[in-house]
Amino acid sequence: MTTHAAYDCDVLVVGAGIVGLASAYALTRTAPGARVMVLGKGQNPAGRAAGPWPDGAGRAGSPSGGAARSGSAAGGTGPGGRADRSDGAVRGDGAVRGDRAVRGDRAAVWSGGEAVHSGIQHAPGTLRARCTVRGAAELAAFCAEHGIAHTVTGELVVATGSGGLPRLHGLVQRGRAHGLPVRELGPAQIAEHEPRVRAHAAILVGAGGVCDFAAVSDRLAAEFGAAGGRIGYDAEVVAVDRRPWGVAVRTSDGRVVRARTLVNCADGDSGRVAGLTGDDPGVRIVPLREECYELTAPGLVRGLVRQVPDPGSPYPGVRLSQGLDGTVRVGWSVTSAGAEASGRHRPAGRLPRLRAPALGRSGVWRAARPAGRQGVAEAPAASSRQAVARALRRLLPGVAEDDLRPGPSGARTQTAVLRDGTPVDDFLLRDAPHAVHVLNVPVPAVTAALPLGREVARRALLRARATGWSPLAVESGHCV
Repeated sequence: MTTHAAYDCDVLVVGAGIVGLASAYALTRTAPGARVMVLGKGQNPAGRAAGPWPDGAGRAGSPSGGAARSGSAAGGTGPGGRADRSDGAVRGDGAVRGDRAVRGDRAAVWSGGEAVHSGIQHAPGTLRARCTVRGAAELAAFCAEHGIAHTVTGELVVATGSGGLPRLHGLVQRGRAHGLPVRELGPAQIAEHEPRVRAHAAILVGAGGVCDFAAVSDRLAAEFGAAGGRIGYDAEVVAVDRRPWGVAVRTSDGRVVRARTLVNCADGDSGRVAGLTGDDPGVRIVPLREECYELTAPGLVRGLVRQVPDPGSPYPGVRLSQGLDGTVRVGWSVTSAGAEASGRHRPAGRLPRLRAPALGRSGVWRAARPAGRQGVAEAPAASSRQAVARALRRLLPGVAEDDLRPGPSGARTQTAVLRDGTPVDDFLLRDAPHAVHVLNVPVPAVTAALPLGREVARRALLRARATGWSPLAVESGHCV
């Protein structure tokens, strides 16, 4: 049996997004003393501090480096013998040498924070609904504890015509099933809550708001580091060798990391990482990019306002949110992201170049068919201020093209599509020997990150126990 000393860490988390960080944070809190490491594919767009590689991780002559077999997928020292480096530093742009963290690019992070979802639109009983509803409350408590900017404004969901009333009433029932406070509003009550918004009817959900998610990610990374965790960026996983004792993972810089359990939180790369592990994800991961604008005049809305969603369309419609800095952000459309999970910033107003592999799959096309003409028309319209202004005037009369300016956009979320073209409308976690794969984390994963991270941690620790390791504590029960 492989000894404890032969492992570089007990649990290796692949993916340094907020779900990966929340999972690592939960692991160190659930099982104090567990050795946990996080690997990020690129330089983190939120500029979070990265920690050095653990001493001896993947070095030739160390228990891990010496045990890795040159003929295995993840074995050997890597090209050029780079695993022989003894400085313990992650190489590459934006990497970390010793204890010095290099800041990343925050260009893709909106300075006004991001919306905290109430979870009302998700089907009761799903993991997505449970974690989002609880996550919104936990996020508020986490921000209050750590002094992070956060405001609870409530979420106003509006129907601009009588055709949206049945869907609005359906959301009322869902909200009550979730235990959320929900009020039905007429035009006069809408004006009291949002004086400039005009709608036929609305519901006000007493949850949701705006939060500085970059600061939340920073704090999760800091708390994780204080508990002894290590984060390494610019460390793309290129090979995974699963053995009876655990996994050996090789990164793009030639390092080899041995762990009892692998947690795959690689967002748009999660399907590829699952394949490297030898597991069939069973889904196609399609990263999505949100195209956004900002209103030049502040204060046109007070909180979160959005149209009642159309269940027959993959596009969410107009969404308005006032940020922590007073800027009103207009979310308009989502399209397939050309820079898959890269985190690179693309100026708003320019549609991403759609990748052939993403669009060439018949399942992806079949998933878009229910949208009909709207699904075809709305994505190109994302780059047209005229089209955005026209749609926005249904909610805010008098808004003109000149009132809009390009806002931040980026690879913000993802969707998973089954082989038959059916979209996965829930968080999708799959367990495998020595691995937990987080395959679908669409909006609102950032809101749900804390309880979702606990569920991922619970599953990972159960798999670590199968190697003979006894963690100090394993949280029982579900995430909620």
